[in-house]
Amino acid sequence: MKNSEKKIAPCPIDGGEQIPETENITPTDAENVADGAESHAPEPAAEIGEAATAVAEIDAPATKAGKNKKPRGRIIKSVSRRMILNYFLFATVVLLMMWVLLLFGLNGFYDAIMRDDIHSIGSAAAAAFPKRGDDNGMTVFYRDKLSEIARTNSASFIVFKRDGNELKPVIVVDAIGQSSDTVNENASILRLINSLDYESILKSDIDTGMADTEYGKLVYYCSEHWVDTDEGPTFMYMIAMKSNNALLVNAGKVLLLFVFCTIVVLVLAFVCALFAARYQTKCLTEFTRNAKRVADGDYDVEFTGYGYYEYDTLATALNSAKKRLKSTEQLQRDLIANVSHDMRTPITIIRAYAEMIRDLPQDEKKREKITETIIAEADKLTTFTDDVLNYSRLSSGVTEFNFEDCDISAAAEDILKRFDYFKERDGVKFETEIDSDLIVHCDKNRIEQVMYNFIGNAFNYCGDDKVIIVRVKNMNGTARVEITDHGKGIAPEEQESIWNRYYRAARSKRTTVGSGLGLSICYNILKAHGVEFGVNSELDKGSTFWFEMKIVKPCGGGY
Repeated sequence: MKNSEKKIAPCPIDGGEQIPETENITPTDAENVADGAESHAPEPAAEIGEAATAVAEIDAPATKAGKNKKPRGRIIKSVSRRMILNYFLFATVVLLMMWVLLLFGLNGFYDAIMRDDIHSIGSAAAAAFPKRGDDNGMTVFYRDKLSEIARTNSASFIVFKRDGNELKPVIVVDAIGQSSDTVNENASILRLINSLDYESILKSDIDTGMADTEYGKLVYYCSEHWVDTDEGPTFMYMIAMKSNNALLVNAGKVLLLFVFCTIVVLVLAFVCALFAARYQTKCLTEFTRNAKRVADGDYDVEFTGYGYYEYDTLATALNSAKKRLKSTEQLQRDLIANVSHDMRTPITIIRAYAEMIRDLPQDEKKREKITETIIAEADKLTTFTDDVLNYSRLSSGVTEFNFEDCDISAAAEDILKRFDYFKERDGVKFETEIDSDLIVHCDKNRIEQVMYNFIGNAFNYCGDDKVIIVRVKNMNGTARVEITDHGKGIAPEEQESIWNRYYRAARSKRTTVGSGLGLSICYNILKAHGVEFGVNSELDKGSTFWFEMKIVKPCGGGY
């Protein structure tokens, strides 16, 4: 199955979980000298940490974010205890507000309720007041309807009749529904009527009000009625009354009840806070326990959020960090193994040949050959060290790029000349399709390094035909560079991972020589240039590494 052309968008270098092991061919002596001189300069600690272990990559952002932040001092440091305290304080504040309302607003609130109550009662009685003042109708109203309203609502009624300029009480209905028309013969009723100051009430335009009498505070509702009688039409008045002393009489009981309710609420708040705190902190306790297991190297734990959004988010972040830490630890182990493998062979060879020079007599020709071998192996070590440092600089963003207009066609021709020795030694054949005078704006040395690494990678993985195709073509104003080999190819699921450091395709052999940083260095350089690049590969048919750069001068323009 043939893979479609794959473009690489900038993304974190160490985002994959596998160890990159792509290859890089030894650069020329001039590059070794330049990079070697650079490598002797003091390196930032972050770069050394990058090359030695990727653990710092996880810890660094947190360190940077919290670097200048001072933790606040807290008296209670336990989450559960602080949660209990917060619940308890919340309940206390709510109760305190209720106490303030009780002490300063209860009387007014109670008066308003009583006014509304007597207004409803008086309105109902006024609506039932008869329009005809015959004895039969009035008697039924007093005895049945008004008595029922009074008994049901614990209200009292006084009905007045206007006789000339004088108002006379004609009937009284008490709070238990008993009516009496002998008003003038009942001294207590007369005292109530007189203390009520009904003259002022009936003359007032306000139908609902409150009055202080010798029997205490009353709320009243006054209504006026036009009634037809045998003597002619007359005005009658009705006052509905209700005691407003209940709150004053029972104030102590109300306060005692409220004190009891306050104690109960505080106890319940404490108990509920205790259980809520235990349940909530159970999640944190579980997170802590699993985090300690991860710190001890157990990566089989799984963080869960128990259905809470915040905890689920935290669990997702911790699971991601756990996976990354696991891959980082694997990367660290493989890094040590790869470095040991790639350094052991040249060191062994250098030591063996040095001992031969020291211990055995050699003729001049053989000594020269041994010396060349020692130099070549030392160059490999230098290249390996330079690759590690270059990668560290590029990935940490401290490398400065020198952009200029350059002929990428000429640069490709120059790089191909560096492989003349290898062509003769290994029988590799280069096929080239290079358009002339393609001028692009780039860092010439870094782009040459990319082409060198791409060709070197193809050199290491070329197929049995040992053919490598190098194309530099003008594609509608864009210079497209392609390096093609006919090797084993790269599986689709591995094509993104090859740009990761020390990653090596599953079908390749570990005996391939190289630092394992070549493609990672290319990735960082091309990403810094902001160009499109990628790999097209088909298993058992080979791979094509490519990148595209906009042409800034027309073909044949020159300088």
